[in-house]
Amino acid sequence: MRFPLDQSVAIAASACHAAFDTVHDWGLAMEEPRGVAGWQQRARAVDVETAGWIALALEAVFGWFGILGVGHAYAGRLARGAVLLVGWWLVLALLALLTTVTLGVLGCLVLPISVVVPIVSGLLARRTVLAEGSTGSWGAVLGLGGVGCLGMLTLVCLLVSVFGAFGALLDVASG
Repeated sequence: MRFPLDQSVAIAASACHAAFDTVHDWGLAMEEPRGVAGWQQRARAVDVETAGWIALALEAVFGWFGILGVGHAYAGRLARGAVLLVGWWLVLALLALLTTVTLGVLGCLVLPISVVVPIVSGLLARRTVLAEGSTGSWGAVLGLGGVGCLGMLTLVCLLVSVFGAFGALLDVASG
């Protein structure tokens, strides 16, 4: 037996459901898919939005540590990520060289460049994810991030060895 209150609640709930399922796009009402298809479509939109923010965060954080391009790899653009990685290393090397040549005067530009470039690149990675509707690839992040980390460690070890050898030569020459 149904009570009048149950019927009025059911009518109000269906009216609210219809109101929430209707999307107003440029003044035109469009009906969203209902049921499982509707939930999957809304979940996909949330996944893409989340993937965009993840791409931005990955690109900025890894970029601040000298490994630019990880966010683009997450976005599905592995080649672009690899080019950004190598290009960023060349830019950092050029900045280090110019800072040394100018006796540190150009060093005042290094910090703003090394902070802003990864953020801008992250925004571009986010835009790529949103434009293509991708949800990201953690395998590409591990691949490019791993190569980047190994490259940075190799570079540090090489520099320590070169400067150590140079210091040893200076020590032998002076004493």
